[in-house]
Amino acid sequence: MKKKYIIICMLFIILIVSGYPYVKAEVLTLKYGTEFDLESFEMIEDISYCKVLEYDKQKAKVLYVCKGELSFLVTYQKNSDWKVETWESIWSKSGSADSFRWLLYH
Repeated sequence: MKKKYIIICMLFIILIVSGYPYVKAEVLTLKYGTEFDLESFEMIEDISYCKVLEYDKQKAKVLYVCKGELSFLVTYQKNSDWKVETWESIWSKSGSADSFRWLLYH
């Protein structure tokens, strides 16, 4: 019985730790997602959705996804307006992107 309890507790902890980045991204996207809407990123067309992964008053990391084609991570720096600081391709259908992230929203 005690062994079963320990296994259940360990699974619960793993679930919480692995799920936290996803919950955080959803909350930040709901709160600040309108500041990084799909039309504001002009480098790529046909963006399906975006997720705000990190946000503070001066910097933000946003994941943009074009379903079935590519996904990329953009870091913004805020002066008077949000400006792209870095742009990193995470995944590409053509195989040209070599970044690997696990968990995706980590």
